[in-house]
Amino acid sequence: MATEILPSLPFRVEIEVINRCNIKPACDYCYAGPFDGKTIELEDLKFVISKTERQVSPFEVIFLGGEPFLRSDMVDILEFAKITFSTHLLSMSTNGTMLKTLSEDKLARLRALSEGNPLIQVSIDSTRNPTVQKSLRSLEGIMVLEKHDIPFNIGIVITRRNLHNYLETLDDLLKFPHLMGINAESLQKTSEPYYNQNRLTLEEEYLVVPSIEKLAAERSRTDVYIVNSNKNHCLFQMLRGDGRELKPEDRRITNAGVYVNGNVSMDGALGRHQIVGNVFKEDWRTIWENAIRVFREEKATKLRVVA
Repeated sequence: MATEILPSLPFRVEIEVINRCNIKPACDYCYAGPFDGKTIELEDLKFVISKTERQVSPFEVIFLGGEPFLRSDMVDILEFAKITFSTHLLSMSTNGTMLKTLSEDKLARLRALSEGNPLIQVSIDSTRNPTVQKSLRSLEGIMVLEKHDIPFNIGIVITRRNLHNYLETLDDLLKFPHLMGINAESLQKTSEPYYNQNRLTLEEEYLVVPSIEKLAAERSRTDVYIVNSNKNHCLFQMLRGDGRELKPEDRRITNAGVYVNGNVSMDGALGRHQIVGNVFKEDWRTIWENAIRVFREEKATKLRVVA
């Protein structure tokens, strides 16, 4: 009988299926670049999916790139994931630009996969400003989803580049009947000045979410679920049960990212944090124990520095 490794600590797992993107230059806040072009082989990816479900049974799974639809087998991957993972919180993030290249058969399969729960999240930061990387070409992809009755969510990162018209962008998007959710977040602070130069001020951040909620209400789209994820998606990372080894303040390390080479990072988006194991070489229990050790050592170091 299989042993449940973490019965009271659900994982949110991000799986990178390709480290290549068709958006050039890369978005200002891209966590995956610089891209090395690596792609995980289909059979290896199936192994990762099966092993992760068997050993962790994550409460949410997200497929990421680069741009996942640069893979010709991405719909096959989603179908395999759908029958393997027990969670209904299964999704993928795309810039939407490749959707118009999909065949009618693949679009029909995407529609079937999306019944009852939106599978696709389109990342788009402007519908009107062509100088913002994910803009008009991403909008064309959204129109493909609308035409084929495929429900979808929207992800928009609000930065200095699109702050002046993000409400116009959302107003445009709220007109699509198949839009089911909006994940609106401001650019997070990091240790890299390259990212921070486009961050909002605290005053601007404070106004963002209420303004989006007000817009949705005015457009009679109260069915759209709006998430404020200014705290590194902690809203999605809730402990269940007694938490066992982790205290509530440690919950963010339940967010795991698996790279195309099998390396695993914890505590946030792919590409941002220390590698704690490799899913091809180690069980999730070992990876988890490494993550706890690294996280506690880093926290202890920071406390000593402060002291």
